Amino acid sequence: ARGQEGTIYIDDGNELEFFEVLEMIRPDVVLTGPRVGALVKKLHLPYVNGHGYHNGPYMGFEGAVNMARDLYNAIYSPLMQLAGIDVRDDEPKKDNSESLKQQSEEVTAYIQERTEEITKFIQERCLWQFHSRSWDREENINGVINKAIAIASGEKLVNESPAEKLHYADAKILVLDLKKKFSWFENSDQAHITAVLELVKQKLIGIAITGSR
Repeated sequence: ARGQEGTIYIDDGNELEFFEVLEMIRPDVVLTGPRVGALVKKLHLPYVNGHGYHNGPYMGFEGAVNMARDLYNAIYSPLMQLAGIDVRDDEPKKDNSESLKQQSEEVTAYIQERTEEITKFIQERCLWQFHSRSWDREENINGVINKAIAIASGEKLVNESPAEKLHYADAKILVLDLKKKFSWFENSDQAHITAVLELVKQKLIGIAITGSR
């Protein structure tokens, strides 16, 4: 009774019905949770994990900015450009599969190489990745790299807490150093920089925390 015209309701939904709905409405982006998101990724559709404790927060004006950022990153992710079959097309593209495979391998190798370069650079030069307590190490790595992604994208930042100001200061120095050290950093598009820095963040956490003895 409360639903608007065009709303689709599924009673006790399952994967098959969900795929049928996706095929019917052909969405540009899907907002869902991580469990359904795993299915959506198999269809090569951009999706945002709408659970605020994973991304977000999505409350208020700052939340709207976070949502815009996450939507942009989902839609323009390099991974979406490499999808061989798109459910929004009437017919799957088969004739360019070899070209797509080659392009996928080249982009993957490019991002991996850039990730290794920045990870090595940070490991050799940046003290903020180290701390006696693992949770502080993780907070520093996440804070600085997330601020660096925002700075590189030109996003206007509001740093209210002492920790945010500290992370911003380290991130600003890091971005300036990366632009001086690596010419590709200045010339790459934002989606590639974001992908590389996200991988760098995971790699640093693995080295300094989860894989550390």
